[in-house]
Formats: sequence, C-alpha cells, structure tokens
Amino acid sequence: MLRIVLDEKPHDSRDIGCSSLLGERIFFTFGDTFCKNYNGDFRVVVSHTCASVPDKHDPTTTKYLALDKEGQVASFIPLTEAEKDFDKRHKGRYTLWSFSGIAEDPTNVGTGWCWFEIGQCVNRQDKEPLLVFQGTGVARIQLDNESGNAIAVERENLFDVSTFFTS
Repeated sequence: MLRIVLDEKPHDSRDIGCSSLLGERIFFTFGDTFCKNYNGDFRVVVSHTCASVPDKHDPTTTKYLALDKEGQVASFIPLTEAEKDFDKRHKGRYTLWSFSGIAEDPTNVGTGWCWFEIGQCVNRQDKEPLLVFQGTGVARIQLDNESGNAIAVERENLFDVSTFFTS
C-alpha cells in the first residue's frame, strides 16, 4: 500500500484527487485546494488544481504546476475574464471542478482532454452558500515540451444551463 499523496508544499490541503498519464508523465488533478500562507493561515480556496509527479519511483510526492509570487496554487483550467471579474466584484466565487482527470488522445501522445463542470457559489444572508450549476465543458490539455508540464490550452463550455432558461 502506498502512502497519502503529498505535495512539496505540504500545508495546503486538497480534495477529490484523480491521477492521469499524459505523455508518460503522471499528474494529479484536484477539485479544490485550500491555500494557506507560509505561516499556515488560511487564505483562499482555489478550484481545480493540478500537480505533477516529478519522480515516477515516488508516485505519491507531487509538485504543483503553478504558484504565484505569494506561493498560492493557481487553477489548472483558468476561469474566463468575466468569471474572474465576478469573483472580484461579488461575495461569491465560480467553481470549476474536474473529477475525471486527463484523458490522453491515443492518436496524439501528449495531448488530452479534461471534462469539467462549472458552478457559481453564491453567498446568502444568514444561510450556507448555494452552489448554482452553470454548465459542463471540456478543456484541451497539452504537454509542454520545454517544462514537461501539462497546460490547459483551450476551454469550451459545451452545455450552458442559461440556454434552457431564457425566453
């Protein structure tokens, strides 16, 4: 039995991990990552993150693909500019979760697809936040030859709930 999957940045916790192979490299994608600063104080929740396994002989030690200057993990499949703007202006957040991992295209090694669902977490006065499902999408994932990291290069929303509720 293997140990728990840990990261080189061990004070961030994460949920719903899924392993994938892309171009013979191992990656883990996660639903949410609960980011803390270097003192261990909670900062923010980041939806859908990705970490690589630098040494396939140690498959339970991972390294996040992207960190900002403050050490916060970046989302793997980025939000659109409109979604980021909403997050800045409102007391809520968009969630982009992928629980499927990366499915590699067998005809094009190093290229894959990652399905996701997107929702809007809306804060309600004196109640728990409400998650409103927005739709389902797919992102094309490409293995970067220079860094060896997986990169989400294209995102498409396949199913948008609003198309069913507009007049």
